[in-house]
Amino acid sequence: MAAKYTVKVVDCKVQQGGPFEKSTITEIRRVFWYDDATNQPLATGISLPYGLKEVLAQTTPQVVPVMNGAYPAPLVGTSVWEELALLRSLSASATPGGFGIDVQCVYDTLYFYGPGIQKNIGGTVSAATSNKAFLPARASISTATKEINIWRRGWSTQPPKASNVTSDIGGTAVTSGIQPVKIQVPTANIKVRLLIDAEINNITQASQFIGTFAGKRNSDTFLGYPAGELVCVSGVITHLEHEFFEVSTEYKWDAYYEHVQVPEMAADGRPKGGATGPTVVKWERPDRTSVAFNDLFGVTEQGGVWRYMCEEGTYYA
Repeated sequence: MAAKYTVKVVDCKVQQGGPFEKSTITEIRRVFWYDDATNQPLATGISLPYGLKEVLAQTTPQVVPVMNGAYPAPLVGTSVWEELALLRSLSASATPGGFGIDVQCVYDTLYFYGPGIQKNIGGTVSAATSNKAFLPARASISTATKEINIWRRGWSTQPPKASNVTSDIGGTAVTSGIQPVKIQVPTANIKVRLLIDAEINNITQASQFIGTFAGKRNSDTFLGYPAGELVCVSGVITHLEHEFFEVSTEYKWDAYYEHVQVPEMAADGRPKGGATGPTVVKWERPDRTSVAFNDLFGVTEQGGVWRYMCEEGTYYA
């Protein structure tokens, strides 16, 4: 006596989330076990949990989707979030009479639905995006101060964005003259978080890519900061769940663009000068190369959405 299975979707619930929210499809598949010869339910019914195991093993036809498989229903359009939702969990309960089981299939994804609209990205109005699924991004900013030594006040040459100052910066020696004083310089830390799909963006490649920004300055306007004002200080890739990872990069800004006052030194290691302070004081900072920080986002529609969300704080603005 051979058995065959019939399956029917008896319930389906869909919950669509926004950016950084999970979208889910919960489907109930009712499976009955029949005698292939008589076309009648088997008297023994389906016992749990072994019945579920046997049902899952049926692949011709596929009675229940495979774990981590895509949502199987035919869909209208392309790249909507539903077809990117993958099967995350299965649970089963016996039907009345015990001749079948109800299998609950839960699909979810962190892709969100983005209606096609025009967006102002970096001061340029883009073409309307397609109606499709996107992954989100966000930026956060924290402010602080850092302590530096100064030898002069009221300097006539301001700390430049582009390079060191090779001549005296002018100004008046600090009160103590031959010793510097400490001041607090305003700073800001900017963190950018992109949600990526490891099935599309290889993690090894992503880590190598963000490494190209570390220790460099921006050669372009990035999140409103003009060229030369930011330094990329770190990059981290964190696993969130399933195929989703967060790529986090951090940037630092300070009001003096990393410059500190450096007096010209004598052979004995002390500043050249006397009781009125050093004779020559310059602005100096670490030597860094520059790269285009906006390359982080890329030039695809997904990249445009990431950049827009970081610049504006929302997709639906």
